[in-house]
Order: sequence, then structure tokens, then C-alpha cells
Amino acid sequence: MRKNSHPWAKWRRAAGLTQAQVAERLNVTRHYIIRLEQSLFWHPPDSLMARLAALYQIELGTFEMGYYRIYAIAGRNSLRRTLALRISSLT
Repeated sequence: MRKNSHPWAKWRRAAGLTQAQVAERLNVTRHYIIRLEQSLFWHPPDSLMARLAALYQIELGTFEMGYYRIYAIAGRNSLRRTLALRISSLT
């Protein structure tokens, strides 16, 4: 498995599914699954999270925590990059 993968991507691969297969089962686009695995949504629909957790056979609370942990890290990293760019523009 990839070292820095999103937990959802790890669980999807562990279930032996591709992004396209998951998208088809959930009746969404593959692009939507990619965006979910990158934590690009503040709060995915609860029904979708429950369906994904069931599909991957992961307890829902664990599944949700995996998403929001990565979302928080991504937000902090984005803030750090923004601040670094602003500081570098001042010098």
C-alpha cells in the first residue's frame, strides 16, 4: 500500500475495489470518489459515508475519523503554505 494514502483509499484497496467500482456501486462518478479520497469536502453526506463504511466493512465511527483526521491535516498544511507564501512576498 502507498505510504501516505488517505485511509479511505487504503480501505478501498484492502476491499479489492477500484475507484471506478466504488463509484458504480454508489451511483456517483469516479471523480467524486477521487475527491473524497483527497478529503476535499468539508462534510460528505452521512448516507454516503455509511454506505462506504459498509462497503469497505469498516466501523462507521472509525471511517469518519479517518476522513476528518486527513481533512484537518490538509487544512493545516494549506494554511502553512499560504502563510509561507505571504511571508516570502514580504521579503
